[in-house]
Amino acid sequence: MSDQDSSLPTASDSQEDQPQSDVPATETAPDAPTADAPPVTDALNEAPPDSVPDADAPNSTSTTSLPRPQSAATPLHPFLNRKDAYVKPEQRLPEDSELALAKAFLMTQSDKSNLNLYDHLTEVVMQILETRPTNAIDTFETISADIKRSHFSIDRPNAPGAFYKSLDVAPASEIGAAQVKLFERSALDASASSEETDGEIPDIMDLANLWEWAGVSFGKEETFMLFLSLKRLVTEKPLKSVRLWGKILGTSKNYIIIEGELRDGAEDEDEAIANGNPSEEAGEEIEEQEEEKAGDGDEGEEGAEKKANLELPKRKVKLVVPLPKEERVGVNKYVYYTCNYAGGAWTRLPDVIPENLQLARRIRKYFTGDLSHKIVSYPPFKATEAQYLRCQIARISAATVVSPAGYYAFDQEEDADDDEEGGANQRIIINPEYETLPNDQLVDPANWVHHVPYVLPQGRVTWENPTPPKANDEDGEDGDEER
Repeated sequence: MSDQDSSLPTASDSQEDQPQSDVPATETAPDAPTADAPPVTDALNEAPPDSVPDADAPNSTSTTSLPRPQSAATPLHPFLNRKDAYVKPEQRLPEDSELALAKAFLMTQSDKSNLNLYDHLTEVVMQILETRPTNAIDTFETISADIKRSHFSIDRPNAPGAFYKSLDVAPASEIGAAQVKLFERSALDASASSEETDGEIPDIMDLANLWEWAGVSFGKEETFMLFLSLKRLVTEKPLKSVRLWGKILGTSKNYIIIEGELRDGAEDEDEAIANGNPSEEAGEEIEEQEEEKAGDGDEGEEGAEKKANLELPKRKVKLVVPLPKEERVGVNKYVYYTCNYAGGAWTRLPDVIPENLQLARRIRKYFTGDLSHKIVSYPPFKATEAQYLRCQIARISAATVVSPAGYYAFDQEEDADDDEEGGANQRIIINPEYETLPNDQLVDPANWVHHVPYVLPQGRVTWENPTPPKANDEDGEDGDEER
């Protein structure tokens, strides 16, 4: 045979070179590999050979050594079937054992929070099954964060590293859901059908152009939302007319304020809810003052019995009768509604109480945007931010609302009862005979006047005697006159 024929592999040589399978199809595999056969290996996790034959010397049996590639680092938990590491078949664990070790790994507690991933995932899944949110995959991270925060406790909640509770609904989603309702067909049809019976609504879109010329703007989108919200407001409330009063910025939220005038003889259903029965509160204050005075008298009698020779000074308690608030006149002639964003729910503000307006002039507080926020100040303001906001609105209106001289005039058809009070509570209407002044005269401040009455220091437009005469004094004076 020639040299070329000797270099060709034979059938017997190829059979010797091929590795034997674990379980042949026709013959029984030997119990142990022979010296001639290579060791049994796994096809997927087969280790790379230590050397390869030299291609330049086909007849040579010598091999050239190549560096063995370094295997991946031994995993922390060898039971994991990692693809980047070689695991010998004899080192593999049964499936049940791998599941048990995997569960043990998930139940490993954290050194920082003393929590484990197994219990956390269990609580997350249970929370999802109990609440069944619409899009569970979108709220998975939020639910996981809330459950993790519920297990976290800190001595100082306001610390820089403290966790804060995440909102269930994003503010933008809440605003969008409220504004979408303004475009519903039922709401638009209801507002269109009741245009004749509803109150007057100014053309805010036209006024917005004038505001922009003055450097003030709500934005086209927000202005249009306010217009739709006002149309809904006049259909739900007994308002004769409404106008956009303004916007007050707060530390957390803002206030958009609407000024409205109730219809003649209409009942305001929100009045009792907004005011919270201030007459009863005033009566309770008087009762507390009388109880304190009576208690001081009792203590004085007991002290006189114990210390007859020692005269103790007695505290003088002066009963302060609250001033009556003005009903649909003066500072409470108009009602005010507020919301935090265009399209939000309108909330009626309470009426002005004279004592609160006196205190509002003496304190300075930032608005937070929460009407139920308690005002902490000195002197103490015994009311919420809703009352403080209403008092500041009355002060701002009395000091800044102006109009050209002669634009408004008193209504001559009003009753004569208002004339007896000096015209402070008389109704004003637009003068039909008013002639517009030229621009050069409108620049002069002398041609502008306040058409909102001035608020007296006692918190009312009309003066009220804080110490009315008693009935006994009146009877005595009548008797002296008869004599």
